[in-house]
Amino acid sequence: MKAIILTEMGGALSKEDYRFFLSKMFNDKHIIPAPKIFRNLLANFIIWKRVDKGWEKYKLIGKTPIFDSMNAIKNSMIDLISSDDVLDTVFSYSHPTIEEKMSELYNKGIRNFIFLTFYPQYSYTTVESVINDITSFQKKHSDIEYKLFHSYYENSFFINFWKDSIEETAYRKSMKKPHLLFSAHSIPKSIIKKHSDPYQKHVEISAERISNSLNMDFMVSYQSQMNKDKWLGPDTSETIENLISKGVGEIVVIPISFLNENLETIYDLDYKLIPKYNKRVNIGRAKIKRGDKNLIKMFVEFTYGKSSL
Repeated sequence: MKAIILTEMGGALSKEDYRFFLSKMFNDKHIIPAPKIFRNLLANFIIWKRVDKGWEKYKLIGKTPIFDSMNAIKNSMIDLISSDDVLDTVFSYSHPTIEEKMSELYNKGIRNFIFLTFYPQYSYTTVESVINDITSFQKKHSDIEYKLFHSYYENSFFINFWKDSIEETAYRKSMKKPHLLFSAHSIPKSIIKKHSDPYQKHVEISAERISNSLNMDFMVSYQSQMNKDKWLGPDTSETIENLISKGVGEIVVIPISFLNENLETIYDLDYKLIPKYNKRVNIGRAKIKRGDKNLIKMFVEFTYGKSSL
């Protein structure tokens, strides 16, 4: 018997959830590389500064869709896994946390864990944070074993997942051959340098593979920078402006670093960014389909091998 754990970052269904999310995230040494006391002070400051405005954004999009999306994937996978195994979900910064779920399953006698992360491109800020949570539990319970799957940025199922979404977007927006703009969540350049983090390279490879499969031109941009000079760029909004100035008439924006709809895709892109350019260019955003067959097949293959499909 083993536990197959779908692993995401998390979100908020209430203001208290959002406080917990912010506290967990900004106390994470992989996000804020500073002494614990400083991280705690910073987290409290960010909660004080952000929680009200951030929660208003969540309310605008109908609260986070991540939990429903994760359940949709779980429900789509459940009939494809062994009856001896357990399938569940965990979150780095929301309940149930990795430690909470591992404790629950450990108490039920499970010692073998497979973690399927929703991080297609490796980053120290995401993957290493998950590893840290798992190994912290393992130090207390040395009889457990685990496998972790991530960095599937050029996996054929992952490529086809986005290919299908882009084609659906182009059809919906009556586009003939749009320019593809892959918008990834930005991270500090200092993390890239300090940890030889391959995140940017992985994003670029994903974008190239997907674009080649469609024979379309593309660019890569980044969103949610806290400091445009010190974080990965170019900025997504500025890149759209540049494409329009060069005469590009059709653009599909692809949130390449996400596999679930969230605040950054729905609020930042759908509510704030896309409407800004609707009258100047035919622009659309590739949606993230819940329980997509490509992702399900990929996760099942990770768990049981190619012969399982």
